[in-house]
Amino acid sequence: MNRGLEAPHAAVKADHASSIIPARQRILCATDLTPRGDRAVQRAALLAKQTNAEVLFVHVVDDRQPERVVNLKANRARLRLTLQAERAMGQSFEQARVEIHLGKTLKVIADLAKEWSADLIVLAVPVQRRYEKFFGTTAERIIRAAQCPVLIVQREPLASYTQIALATDLSSISLRTAKAIAKMGIVDGAFTWIVHALELPIERFGEDAQVRESRQASWEQLVRMRLSPDLEDAGFDLSRVKILVQPARPLDAIDHILHNVQPELLVIGTSRWFMLKRMLQSSVAHQVLSRATCDILAVPARAIERRFRRKTVAPGWMASSASRESAPALNI
Repeated sequence: MNRGLEAPHAAVKADHASSIIPARQRILCATDLTPRGDRAVQRAALLAKQTNAEVLFVHVVDDRQPERVVNLKANRARLRLTLQAERAMGQSFEQARVEIHLGKTLKVIADLAKEWSADLIVLAVPVQRRYEKFFGTTAERIIRAAQCPVLIVQREPLASYTQIALATDLSSISLRTAKAIAKMGIVDGAFTWIVHALELPIERFGEDAQVRESRQASWEQLVRMRLSPDLEDAGFDLSRVKILVQPARPLDAIDHILHNVQPELLVIGTSRWFMLKRMLQSSVAHQVLSRATCDILAVPARAIERRFRRKTVAPGWMASSASRESAPALNI
């Protein structure tokens, strides 16, 4: 039988007579308790405090072991993760919860994110294994299965993000991606570079360099005119946004911004056919995930088609806790 083990956390008393407020966003942070996982815990805590979100810290123990071994690992993990969460959250620990689950990591995280209606999943950068060349890393498979954005943490978190790069085109999907991350509050206080790869029409026969440069400038101006009002409508502060139109292939444009700006976070969208394209080596997202050294926020297509939750509930954990009382534990 699948089981979930919850760690004690600071109780939050909710006064049902209090005024109704918008629901907090929910961050699900999964860690394997390695130094890489510690960075994910720290980043999730920073984001939770920055956006006033609820955060659920989770560790998964493989249950294909003797019961005594499983229980020993689960108890040790619960103690260690609780201490990490308390240290990372500080005085905001009432916004946090710690749970230990038994089962397979991919299924546990995907099911838990869906059941808990997570707005963001935070993971550590995965270790590359040989078989994952064909089937994808755990992070890539979670991106495929997730119904919300997935943040892959690579760097040691020292503060909130201050330099963010967002790869976009002029499609409605890209614009909804920008709107989604603006609503999440991740870009608040940061300078955002909007990267657009501009593949110009084929050079005309006999066209000199000056004419071509003029044509390129006209295309760049058109892109900026189309993107600016949409970004402002999405909630971006245009005084802290720079639109970079790069005459190059998408991957080359992203490489350019990573090398020259060195953002702390890169935001990319992934298509419905992300894993198929990956296997065919035609996915820009896969190549970025395997090459970038900064944190990466991958926004699956299904995540932006799903409307971000804006219902109203009583404040605190009481709403989510009450809904769980009828079930013995969360699904794994």
